[in-house]
Amino acid sequence: FHSIPDQQIHIFQICDALSNYDPSTQELRKISRTARLLPGEGELELLPLLSRLHDHVTMSIEVPNLHEAERFTPHERAERALVATKSLIRKLQ
Repeated sequence: FHSIPDQQIHIFQICDALSNYDPSTQELRKISRTARLLPGEGELELLPLLSRLHDHVTMSIEVPNLHEAERFTPHERAERALVATKSLIRKLQ
């Protein structure tokens, strides 16, 4: 991320994950499609990434998570994602 010039970053998708995982292709597919975590709920170092983003960058929250989809309505999941992301962003201030 540090080697990418700031002016080349226009869109940023955010999610979180555990730092300990099975790196097999099958498991990475499963995690990326059904087991991502809300920003701030995992172990990734997201604050350093967020601190590098400029105001012109569009950020979206992308958190496909099968367990969450079974527990919450789409509206509830969107609200939870927004609250979690805002909470993480406040830590930058």
